Amino acid sequence: MKKVVALSEHLLALTNSEAGADTVVSCLEWFGQRCEAVEVALVAYDQLGNIAHFDGWAEASSSDEKLFNQLKTANLIPDRRSKSRTEVIELGSALGTRAVLAINLMGRPLPGEILANIESIRSFFSLVLDRTQLKAACALTAQRLADFAELGGDWLWEMDAKGRFTYVSKNLDLYGLEAGAFLGHTLDEIGGRAGADIVAPDWKATQMRLASHEPFRKFLHPVLLPDGGRLWLRSSGQPNFGSDGVFLGFKGVSAELTELVAGERSAREVVEQLTATLQALPDLVFEITHEGRYTDFVAGPPELMVAAHERMFGKTLEEVLPPDIAALSRNSLRLTLRDGKCPPDRYRLETPGGWRWFEISGARKRPERPDGQPTAIFVIRNITEDILTTELLEQALTDARQASKSKSSFLANMSHEIRTPLNGVLGMAEILDGLIIDPRQKDMIQTIRKEICPEVGDGPHQAAF
Repeated sequence: MKKVVALSEHLLALTNSEAGADTVVSCLEWFGQRCEAVEVALVAYDQLGNIAHFDGWAEASSSDEKLFNQLKTANLIPDRRSKSRTEVIELGSALGTRAVLAINLMGRPLPGEILANIESIRSFFSLVLDRTQLKAACALTAQRLADFAELGGDWLWEMDAKGRFTYVSKNLDLYGLEAGAFLGHTLDEIGGRAGADIVAPDWKATQMRLASHEPFRKFLHPVLLPDGGRLWLRSSGQPNFGSDGVFLGFKGVSAELTELVAGERSAREVVEQLTATLQALPDLVFEITHEGRYTDFVAGPPELMVAAHERMFGKTLEEVLPPDIAALSRNSLRLTLRDGKCPPDRYRLETPGGWRWFEISGARKRPERPDGQPTAIFVIRNITEDILTTELLEQALTDARQASKSKSSFLANMSHEIRTPLNGVLGMAEILDGLIIDPRQKDMIQTIRKEICPEVGDGPHQAAF
C-alpha cells in the first residue's frame, strides 16, 4: 500500500499547479491508478440538474468504459454506492451547484489510504474543479462580451500605461481598416492623422482624463481610412489597475458612428439655415398649448421677441388680446388642433404705434409635452402696409374707371356737337357741286366733301355722315 505521506505530498503538488483540462485528466488518471479503478469522472451540474462539466479517465484495458458514457448520456450520477459498482464522493463547488467524483471500482472497496485521506481528496478535487469552472466561466464571459460587442457594432480595446492601443477585438476589415491603424498608436496620433483638432476643448478634456487616469465617456474622434475618408468613432474608457495598485492602462469600447455624425451635421445645417431664415423674417412665430396659453417664442425680430416674452409668456389668449380678437384666435387654435392647420385670418389691433392689421395662421405640432397634449405653432404677420397698398390700388382703379367713364361721355357729347355744323357744310358743298361747272372749282368742292366724310364718293350725299 502506498504511504499516506506520499499521497498528501502529491495532492499538494497538484493543488499548487495551474488547473486545466490536461491537468484535470492527469489528476484523474493518477487517482484512478491509486484506487485501482477502471474509470474516474469529475462531474459538475448546473442549477437545473444538467451536466455542466465532465472530465473523465478510463483505463485503456477497461471493457466497462461504457458505464460512464451511459451516465453522461442519461445525465445522471448515482447519489450513493449502487449495483453499478460506482463509488460517489460529494464535492463542494464555488458556483454553489452539485459536484461529484465518481469512481468505477468494479465492485472493489476504496483502498485504505484513500479512505484515510478522503477529506484531503475531496478538498483537492473541489479546488481543481473550481479552478477549471471559474476559468471556463471567465472565458465564456469574455466570449459573451465579445459576441455582444460584435452584435452591437461595437468593439473592445485596451491601452497600455502610455496610452498606446495594445488590443482591438473587432475585425476592422468590415470598415476598410487594419488593426495597425490602432495598435501601437495613441488617440492623439490616430486623430491627428485624420485631421482632428487635437487642441480643441473636447480633445484637451480627454487628454487630461487620460493623463490623470480617470474614466472618459462618449469621446467622438475620427480615424483615417485608406481611401482618405474618415471613420467616426465614439469611445469610452475605464482605467485599469493591477492588484498592487499600479496603473496598467485603459480598457474600453468604441462604436462606429460615421453615418450618425453625417446625419447630425446635415440636420445641424438644416436647423441653422432654418433658424437664419426665421430670424430674417419680420413675423413673430410662437407656440401655444391646447389650453390657449403662450408657452414659447420660436422666432421673430429681437426687439419683438423680448417684448412678447415679457408681456405674453405663460398667459392665455384672453389675458393678452381684446375679447373679439381672442375669440378669433381661439377659433384658429381649435381648427389647427383638429385639422392640423388653419386658413389665414386677419384682424385689426390697436398698438402703441397706432392701428395695425395682422394675419394669423397656424399648424399643429406633434405632442412633446409630458401630458401628451399637442400644441400649435402660430405665425403672426404685420400686413398693415399690404392693406394700405391694396386700398391705394383699389382707389386708383376706381379713379381710373371714373376717368374713363368721363372721357367716354365727353367724346360722345363732342362728337354730337361737331357733327351738327359739319352736316350743314357737307350739304352746302353738295349744292355747290351741282351749280359749279368749272372743273377746278368742282375738284375743290370734292376735296372738301372727302375731308369731312371719306365715305362720300363722287355721287350725291345721302346723309352718310
